[in-house]
Amino acid sequence: MKTQTIKALTTFFLLVTINVSFGQIAPNLKSAGDFAILAATKICFDGGSTTINTLDVGLSPGFQSQITGSVIMNGGAIYAADDMAPVPK
Repeated sequence: MKTQTIKALTTFFLLVTINVSFGQIAPNLKSAGDFAILAATKICFDGGSTTINTLDVGLSPGFQSQITGSVIMNGGAIYAADDMAPVPK
């Protein structure tokens, strides 16, 4: 009886530890506060020109080539996964 209890507790703790250690860490959404646009695959500025004041535009895991159209950045920057540094526009 004592051996079965120890085996059951050991199995339980191993399973709980494995599930906890492989879980994803929740993103800090406060860090997204400076972005006017934050996307994953593509950003397209259609029709005329778009003006974004004092905020950033970000694309990840997308690349700079997936940001299309005309945009005027006043005090912000454009970030993409393939940038070495933000691209001021």
